[in-house]
Amino acid sequence: MQLPISPVGIVIDVATGLIAVTLLWSGLAKLRTPLLTLKAMAGLRAPTLLQRRWFAFSLPFVELLLGATLIVTPGLFRFAASVLTTAMFAVFMFYVARAVAQRTDVACNCFGSSSHEPVDRFTVARNLFLVIGGVLALCAGFSAPAFVFSLDPIRVVAFVVALLFVALVMKSVTQHRHINRLRTIINQRADRYKRDSDDPLTGSPIPDAELVSVNGTTVPLSKLGRGRAVLLIFAKAGCGDCGNVARSLPDWTEKLGGRVVPVIATSSDPQRLFTEHPEFIDRTYFGASAARTALGVRILPTAVLLASDAEAVATEVIEGSAAISEFVSVVEEQLAD
Repeated sequence: MQLPISPVGIVIDVATGLIAVTLLWSGLAKLRTPLLTLKAMAGLRAPTLLQRRWFAFSLPFVELLLGATLIVTPGLFRFAASVLTTAMFAVFMFYVARAVAQRTDVACNCFGSSSHEPVDRFTVARNLFLVIGGVLALCAGFSAPAFVFSLDPIRVVAFVVALLFVALVMKSVTQHRHINRLRTIINQRADRYKRDSDDPLTGSPIPDAELVSVNGTTVPLSKLGRGRAVLLIFAKAGCGDCGNVARSLPDWTEKLGGRVVPVIATSSDPQRLFTEHPEFIDRTYFGASAARTALGVRILPTAVLLASDAEAVATEVIEGSAAISEFVSVVEEQLAD
């Protein structure tokens, strides 16, 4: 049975589909991490009933059941699932909003181990969106057919477009939250890597300086990472400590996991540099004098983190291979959390 093509009907069915997909995704993600759910309930200061082990182990199955019910059952069952889903989302939104208002540092485990960031205003907004989606699903009433049987080509297209849009927004916001979180942690530890200057480098705009790639292409500092954070390391040939950087570079690259890109900046002769440090091949840029001056680099090797939003310098300069190695370990810890 297909419903008449109407804007309201399409909105209701798209909302129902998005809520069902969210429940299924959340339930599957939580199946592997029930203890994280237990930890989240305690951190959110939920009622004692919700902090029981049986609740943490049963919640993913409840979410999976509600998601499946919204998709394959008609009428009263679909309506009842919508009521329970909306109520569940509203309860969780209350506890998340309270935690954010009280600045409680707690992860919600909403989607298993992938929800490791502390709750924030985005988490509240996301839960509000889910509550609104649940209310829209309720509007289908008692006589609505099963979601899978209400689909026509227009509804399918609308649902797929909405799903892709939500996925893109979630990915963008998640990356932004991670960047902000990483920058905050780095700034908190920046006293380890302070330089002697009246004007702090952290948070300042990325200088309008350029480097030159091996093939002769000019690249602004703000474009080095192509959307990723850059650990810009200044080094040169004939520098003893730069050899430690070269030997450590493969390990640092592995630790940073592709989310922060190590890049070598130098003013040395390419042939001499690559002969001494073949590890630098494929990740070195030349003509670094202007960038060194703009960033206040005094000794080599020195590193500085450029934020992935291509707007700001995320740390003070980090001088010496030992300090750079320690910094990489700090970043690795935060990426793993």
